[in-house]
Amino acid sequence: MTTTRMAYACVRTSENMTYVTEGVAQFRSRWLSRKLAMISWRSAQAGSRED
Repeated sequence: MTTTRMAYACVRTSENMTYVTEGVAQFRSRWLSRKLAMISWRSAQAGSRED
């Protein structure tokens, strides 16, 4: 491998890592908001049942 190809591979890898990290962050925030929505929905259901 030449130095140029090494540098190119390095750049590509870091780009992929950034993409993966962003994807994971988006997935996590989506999952968290869903979980929070479920929790609030459940507590609302429980509250209406107690009435």
